[in-house]
Amino acid sequence: MSDAQEFELLLGQEIELLQELKGLALAKKAALLNDNLSQLNDIVLREEAAAKKLKEIQSVCSEQTQIFISSAKNGSAIPEPVASYIAQMKKLVLEIKEENEFNQIILQDFLSLVRFTINAWTSMDDDTGTYNPTGKLMTGQNKVNILDFKG
Repeated sequence: MSDAQEFELLLGQEIELLQELKGLALAKKAALLNDNLSQLNDIVLREEAAAKKLKEIQSVCSEQTQIFISSAKNGSAIPEPVASYIAQMKKLVLEIKEENEFNQIILQDFLSLVRFTINAWTSMDDDTGTYNPTGKLMTGQNKVNILDFKG
């Protein structure tokens, strides 16, 4: 097998892994929105394994990739199959990035809700204070929180 054929094979494997990562990002979004933590755990583990494989492939073909990039900068044409793979990879990476950014927004919203709930049930450590029954602002040790009340 020639170097060019081996490189194309590696690029094909890289695209397959990127497609898998895109599918996992979509599955992660569904798991987050459906509040399915066990499925989310499985997805994260599969995602880590796929990312590890992707790094291994990228380390193998990084030298050949640099050769193609430098030849393109010097005015040489990139062979059509390689150019097609590169365009496909760029598209997949962009789609994965968008999905992961949306997943991060979902996680930040969940964390904000958790922070809000914790702050509602406990006194806050900052100087914002709460109001006492007479309407005066209480700060420091005089703060009362929901957990102080017996019901």
